[in-house]
Amino acid sequence: MTRRGFTLIELSIVLVILGIASGAVALRMHSPLQRAQSKEVLSAIVQFDRTTRSYARMQDEPVLLIIGSRGNRLLRTTPDKKKNLSGKFELPHKWQIIRTLVGSKATSGMTGEIRISRQGYSDSYAICLKDKKNRRTWMIVTGLTGAIIFCDNEIQAKNILVAKFEGNDAG
Repeated sequence: MTRRGFTLIELSIVLVILGIASGAVALRMHSPLQRAQSKEVLSAIVQFDRTTRSYARMQDEPVLLIIGSRGNRLLRTTPDKKKNLSGKFELPHKWQIIRTLVGSKATSGMTGEIRISRQGYSDSYAICLKDKKNRRTWMIVTGLTGAIIFCDNEIQAKNILVAKFEGNDAG
């Protein structure tokens, strides 16, 4: 008698092998996706800073860039905070700005205010972002050019800010 088809055990073994293989693929894809999301968030913050500087130059008026009280948003307002200048950026869910350094001074906690002159200059500032996995990234924005520098910890960020502040910052 010839056998037709597969036994239940053979099918189960194939399903287990497929499950293990798909799990391995999912794990390998998870890290690159997180890195891509991190780059996207950092790029959006950089773009928000650049558009704020451009707005100040184009309107020939100073602008205040405010890091929100919960550390999850950036706002663009007039220096007296009476008028929102059509600019708000919300960080994605579970992302947060946990520390802000402006010029040579650290602000308390997540909040911060960066004054941008009518020429688009500001003090250099640094923000520490925390992602879903509690990983931290320091991003430093130089005041004169708006150039971005990334570093690993607060000590490096402070050293860079002090060097920029003493070097010829707009502050």
